[in-house]
Amino acid sequence: MKEIKQTIQLIWKQHKILFSILIFINIVLGILPLISIFFVQLIINFLSLSSHFSLILMCFAGYISVSLITDSISSVQSYINGIISNRLSFEVEYDILNVVSRMDITAFENEETYSVIDKLSNEAPSKPFSVFTAFNSISVSIITIISSYFYIFKINPIYGITLVLLTFISIPFLLILSNNQFNVHWNRAEKERKAWYIKYLLTHDFSVKEIIFFDLSKHLKKKFANLKKEFISQDLKILKNLSIFNYVYDLIVSIVTAILVLSVIWSIYLGKALLGTLTSVTQIISLTQGSTQTFINNLFNLKYDLQILRKLYDFIDDNEKDDNGSYYNLPITTIEFKNVSYSYKNSVKALDNISFKIKKGEIVAIVGANGSGKSTIVKILTGLYKPTRGQYLINNIDSNKLNKHSFHKGISVLFQNFVQYELSVRENIGFGDIRNLKQEDKIMNTLKTYNDNLYKKLKVEDSLGNWFGNGKQLSGGQWQSIATSRAFFNRNASFVILDEPNSALDPISESNLFYEFKKFISHNKMGLFISHRIGAVKNADRIIVMSKGEIVAEGSHEYLLNNCTEYQKLEEAERYE
Repeated sequence: MKEIKQTIQLIWKQHKILFSILIFINIVLGILPLISIFFVQLIINFLSLSSHFSLILMCFAGYISVSLITDSISSVQSYINGIISNRLSFEVEYDILNVVSRMDITAFENEETYSVIDKLSNEAPSKPFSVFTAFNSISVSIITIISSYFYIFKINPIYGITLVLLTFISIPFLLILSNNQFNVHWNRAEKERKAWYIKYLLTHDFSVKEIIFFDLSKHLKKKFANLKKEFISQDLKILKNLSIFNYVYDLIVSIVTAILVLSVIWSIYLGKALLGTLTSVTQIISLTQGSTQTFINNLFNLKYDLQILRKLYDFIDDNEKDDNGSYYNLPITTIEFKNVSYSYKNSVKALDNISFKIKKGEIVAIVGANGSGKSTIVKILTGLYKPTRGQYLINNIDSNKLNKHSFHKGISVLFQNFVQYELSVRENIGFGDIRNLKQEDKIMNTLKTYNDNLYKKLKVEDSLGNWFGNGKQLSGGQWQSIATSRAFFNRNASFVILDEPNSALDPISESNLFYEFKKFISHNKMGLFISHRIGAVKNADRIIVMSKGEIVAEGSHEYLLNNCTEYQKLEEAERYE
């Protein structure tokens, strides 16, 4: 199968020597039990024939040697398995993160994406090794079973053939059961994510106030319990079917082996076989049953694991996208939208034929009510979206022809829904220019510029938030200052975008922010200030007014107050806040 081939290639690529050693160990471990049984048979036969004691001791030494070798090789096998398992899980988990980091933002606007990522992140890292282990175990079981059936076939061909047929007949049933298990688990991924989210709400600080105040705990726990009970019911149904299959299979095998043992006893009674034959047959039957059960269980799990791996490999293949655009490291002096439109997958048009240009030294503001298209413009400007129609030009070059990571270095942005990283101050601010993450003085001086009080309270290695020990809890406004510092940390950025940066600021802080923004832009840069508040943008060089995805007016604050109805509505609404 394709998934087995890919998994073996994955392991072979990283662990050639260990892989080869394991193959050899598996072959040896498949044969050693039969050799051990053979020595036991010889000991019993020599005893019953009153043979020379030295022969018995030699057989006993052989039996002990096989046991010691088996124990030693099994220990080596466990150690090698541990090495491969840990490394392989990390490699797969890292591959998933690597693929996710290259995915388009539009993929994250589809709820199915979250279910797939969540399912793969939780299950896939362990699956390549599980498949490899199951494959190894099945290989050992097959070697043992074939060797045992060959021995049984020599004693009685009919019983040997019967046991082989039983094993092969069971395989289709196992595959059907395993396929059902996979479909049940995969199709409930979204419900599992919902159960996780409810538990997350009940166990984290951001939601605890409303849960206590509105007395939501009972309702949420009931929803969680109902989902979990549904999962348990599904799993028990699968377990029930598997248990019935195992019972029927074991019952038939027990009847066949009982008849075989009885025939051997009858042969010994008639003097046609030695007593050691009975011992070896019973041991081989026990060994065969154990190996067959291992084979069945591993085959059942292998089918499920392979289906998870198929989803993993498909996920990696579907999202293997390289940014092949040209690298562009020159300062950005102009950005321009030419007849840009953008529609979401549900055909909702967010932007309709937008055109504007920003030049070096300019601060342009975009204002409009919620849903007017402001944030969509930011996502296109930062390369997160591509226009459905029209062109986004950087220095008169179509942005689609540029490597987005290269022009990202020339852009700095404060997103409306910025991330509150529960990490150190260094990382929270230094992420604005990862190349200067070790520049402690630069990090702290940037923080000092935008929140002097916070600068006096924090050190560069202090953790923020309360997810981890000794974290510093911040207010909404303080988090805003951290995010603003991150946006201004990249001093080499030619174009700075602030998307609703005043959402958690008081009027004084808002005024100071725009002053610092204007001072930052004066150094041969250009800036874009997104807001729905007129007071925050009235000092911009130019103001663009948006409504329902279109530009309805453009000009200075005074001009728009006198000539733009939409702008007048925003200004009037702000006066009554």
